[in-house]
Amino acid sequence: MITQKQLRRFVELTKSACYDYAQVSDCGLGKLKQEYRNLGRRILKDIAERMGLTKGQYDIRWNPGGIACSGDSTLHTDKVYVALHDNCGSGWFYWRTVKGRRDFTGGPNQIVRWDDFCEPEGMVNLIRVLKVAQQGSFTDPSTGDIILNINQAIRMAAGVA
Repeated sequence: MITQKQLRRFVELTKSACYDYAQVSDCGLGKLKQEYRNLGRRILKDIAERMGLTKGQYDIRWNPGGIACSGDSTLHTDKVYVALHDNCGSGWFYWRTVKGRRDFTGGPNQIVRWDDFCEPEGMVNLIRVLKVAQQGSFTDPSTGDIILNINQAIRMAAGVA
């Protein structure tokens, strides 16, 4: 399981790995980008496992990007796409719903601030919402009715219905 210390280190690397271009060469990535890639993959694998997914139900990909970018770590299921990357130092990453693993655009981006993600309950809250999105439907606890509108279900799971 990923620790708070590892999450904070990953967020630090979103800001510093993009400057690791001095060591990028034909021989491979610089040390910071390698650490960023490895930690990103571990975080996404942990998320997938905590969502209850098995190995064949998701893909984890890495795009190293260029010399002014930390790179992109992506978790892609049949219904959810999570993109961990620096977003030009904006302080956030995103996830969205998709219709299969060939869908790279999907629904609207759902923004997650790094500061919120690194809080003790941040990962727990994100996984709860991702599970709802992965299921594609949600039961309204007050009525027992199934909500087919995924955006409404996500807002309910996040506690902002």
